[in-house]
Amino acid sequence: MESDVIRIEFGTRWKVPVYVAIGDEPTRKVSGPQDALQYLTDNRAIQTGFPYWRARHRCYDALKGLITPEEMRDDFIAACAQADFRLR
Repeated sequence: MESDVIRIEFGTRWKVPVYVAIGDEPTRKVSGPQDALQYLTDNRAIQTGFPYWRARHRCYDALKGLITPEEMRDDFIAACAQADFRLR
């Protein structure tokens, strides 16, 4: 019998984390797809436009193992840049 369970890799991390800040808020370290998805979900200022939706979709793909975490990292950066967040 084949399982219908989708395996999720919550522990996947990027080789180099992304540091993001909004306005005067403290800088937040985003280490991989799970952190990125949480960040995208928590920050309403970012929740618009194609880069945002692409980044969310790619986070899920990375968590499901359909793409590597590194493949979706640039999508997360693009979504943050669109919202004029500070990146480093």
